[in-house]
Amino acid sequence: MLTGDNKQDLQEQTDNERLVATLSRQLKEQELSIQILSAQLAAKEARLNEITGSLGWQVVNRYSWLKYYLGPVFGWFAKLFDHEVSATTTGGANAEAELAFPPPVKYDVICFPIIDWNFRFQRPQQLLTLFAKDGHRVFYISCSFQQSNPQVLARRLGENIFELQLPGPSHVGANLHGLSKATLEKLINALAEFRNRAAIAQAVSLVHVPFWAPLAFSARAHWGWKLVYDCMDEHSGFANVRRTALLPEQDLIQHSDLVVATSRILHDKISGTERAALLLPNAVDFDYFHHPAPLRLLDKIGRPIIGYYGAISHWFDVTMIEQAAKHRPDWQFVLIGDTAGAKVGPLSRLANVHMLGEQPYITLSSYLKDFDVACIPFLHTSLTRATNPVKFYEYLSAGKPVVSVQLPELEPYQEYFYPVRSREEFVPQIEAALGERSAEKVNARIDLARRNTWLHRYKILSEKITGIASCYSLLWVSLHGLTV
Repeated sequence: MLTGDNKQDLQEQTDNERLVATLSRQLKEQELSIQILSAQLAAKEARLNEITGSLGWQVVNRYSWLKYYLGPVFGWFAKLFDHEVSATTTGGANAEAELAFPPPVKYDVICFPIIDWNFRFQRPQQLLTLFAKDGHRVFYISCSFQQSNPQVLARRLGENIFELQLPGPSHVGANLHGLSKATLEKLINALAEFRNRAAIAQAVSLVHVPFWAPLAFSARAHWGWKLVYDCMDEHSGFANVRRTALLPEQDLIQHSDLVVATSRILHDKISGTERAALLLPNAVDFDYFHHPAPLRLLDKIGRPIIGYYGAISHWFDVTMIEQAAKHRPDWQFVLIGDTAGAKVGPLSRLANVHMLGEQPYITLSSYLKDFDVACIPFLHTSLTRATNPVKFYEYLSAGKPVVSVQLPELEPYQEYFYPVRSREEFVPQIEAALGERSAEKVNARIDLARRNTWLHRYKILSEKITGIASCYSLLWVSLHGLTV
């Protein structure tokens, strides 16, 4: 039996453990905030340097009263002609002192992405941040090319994480074009120079979109970099994609050293080509979403709040939200995210629909904390049917009742959310979610999220990549050295 002193000691130990856990969580949040804010600051500095370094600005700068009026004009022209530059870059001997690369201690990860690092913090950044924390150097290639330097421009995004901007044509886009032979040769030469500069020996190419396939295959042929294709989407489902841009996907599926799929539909599609794929669904940074900062960002909006965050594009069911908002004007609908590709005009005219635009990742958990119901109002398309929604796990981490359209990837989790099979079911299911009073359901949702973390996914992926990346790459380097 515990004495009074023993009980007090035990309570003090428990309190200390809770304090340590809280402090560790706060430190993690601060580190993430610093990393994201630093990247945003670097991007803004690059944009400012682009404007003020132009010839036009230098002329106008002689007439100080004019530059305040013409500054936006030069910014617009810079964007129009896509004159890309980068702050804190390396691109030759003069810039080398500005950015030092730590020596490699494990294989490097070269990411050929579908989105830029600073666009929206999701699967690519979550997994690559864990690679970096585990001692791998991560080189994340920008989705746009630069024309100011024949070499690779690099800037630091965080510890062990660097963004690379390759030299290339300004008109080429990942969803619209392929890589010409001349452009491919230019890119591989620039990568060869950077490879020597950064002392990259053993490396893995992580490809997110078919556009990069020729460059990743060329890197494997030249330097033995293993190739991993992370198939995150049914790319043909994007409204702005051209069929010619998708042609290299079959080569990626057939000839990559490892193919990863985020959903069962994508896994089945790949496996149907007689090529095995690793099923690695999306996940959540559980601690971040389960322990939000108390920012109180939605205090001025009434209740109840039906919330959504993420992309609002052609796959988002604007009509579903519009009908629900008109039917229940006493509900407040908060939509967070960029609206490019969606026709949201009808929503902007409704007083109880609040469109907050894209918000920094570091604030999302605080917004989620203030949702009474979290929703996933997607249209049924080839894209959404193959989607394993990251936000589902994030919503669950906060214990929130989730109202979502019925998606194939959510079928195993019927008891954890309120499914919607038609627009007519959206309002009744929200009403049911708002009326929920079950602590058991809240805890079940939290427990499911706790079992689906990015750290868990990273361990599985890291183990698979280590199995393919170890012996062959080291043998290649010993035979060929660091030069092309």
